[in-house]
Amino acid sequence: MDIDNQRRSELDAYIQGHLKQQKMFLKLKETAAAQVLEVTPELTAKQGLVAPGFEAQPKDNQALWIVSLEMPDWLRFNIEDLKFYWGEEKSKSVKEIMDPHLIQTLYPFAYPHDRLFIVEFKKSEKPLETLKIQTSQGQFSFRTLASESGENP
Repeated sequence: MDIDNQRRSELDAYIQGHLKQQKMFLKLKETAAAQVLEVTPELTAKQGLVAPGFEAQPKDNQALWIVSLEMPDWLRFNIEDLKFYWGEEKSKSVKEIMDPHLIQTLYPFAYPHDRLFIVEFKKSEKPLETLKIQTSQGQFSFRTLASESGENP
């Protein structure tokens, strides 16, 4: 295995070990799905080895989350329909990633059908928070630990 494939495999293994997933169903039919991945120093370093200059990098006092959403009817979807909360804190910014090559390279779990967002929050001081995503289909909730991001509670 060459060095590029090894780095890619290490990034994929990290993602699979840290990715959280949920699905919504109505009458046994999937109506929406969400996957979230917290941007940690380890993720940033692994991404930097695979695609230098394109890694997600939080600034001081900033927490970043990668959010992948799949919904059956994107034609009626509007980004303003999405609301992101980490605990009680509303997201500071939401940026959609639209470059298919970047998605396939750094976020393969979202390729090719999901919409992918980088969501920025003020860093939480609490050891346990809930990441909430409100959509037109309903709400997703993911429990998160500050220790997962390298913070000590």
